[in-house]
Amino acid sequence: MDWEKGDEGEPFATGAYPVVTFFPTWLECRICGLKLRYEELGAAGIPDSWQLDQNDVDPDDFEEPWQEPDWEDWGR
Repeated sequence: MDWEKGDEGEPFATGAYPVVTFFPTWLECRICGLKLRYEELGAAGIPDSWQLDQNDVDPDDFEEPWQEPDWEDWGR
């Protein structure tokens, strides 16, 4: 990971990407309705975990959308 400076001098990271590891506890086929849970996953040859390819991961998926606070409820 490297650091660069933006137009206003603020530093930002370049070359960084998320590493996302998938840990399934159950999988369900939306076409046929097959559901596999826990030990059935291993019996079906599905690994305990795997990393997703960085090109398939959108960092924006990990950011909560910002919303204006409800100031009427502030401090309650």
